[in-house]
Amino acid sequence: MKRGFTLIEMMVVIVVMGLLLAMVVPVVSRTFYTRSQSVNQVYTLLQRARFRAISRLTTCRVELDGNNDAVSLWDGGVRVEGPYPLSPETDLRPDVVTWIWFYSDGTADDGGGNPPPPVQVHYGKNLVAFKTIRVYQASGIPVIQ
Repeated sequence: MKRGFTLIEMMVVIVVMGLLLAMVVPVVSRTFYTRSQSVNQVYTLLQRARFRAISRLTTCRVELDGNNDAVSLWDGGVRVEGPYPLSPETDLRPDVVTWIWFYSDGTADDGGGNPPPPVQVHYGKNLVAFKTIRVYQASGIPVIQ
């Protein structure tokens, strides 16, 4: 009656598990890297626009181009940053050009007095995962989450 595994069987199991791990890690890490890169890019530009509007007493807007999956920062009528394309594995929703305006008094809107639209950054295999970034007012200060 045989009990346990032979040395050869253990080595085969270790090699197979190592190969599986080597195939899974790049896919998972690329998905998380794509997400963090694209979400951080949009989030940083929104924060930069908010800071620029308040510190320079000006009106700034962030252009979210859902058609081309790119973001830009405008100060007045002049584009000061961008357009920055998001990574190819990313999709910015909705698939239209939208703007979020930041004003020197610390408020933010869609340019027409309405609350800023939520921004969805879709990523991953078949773009099934997404992160929603919202800009909303809290005590008169735009908060980005």
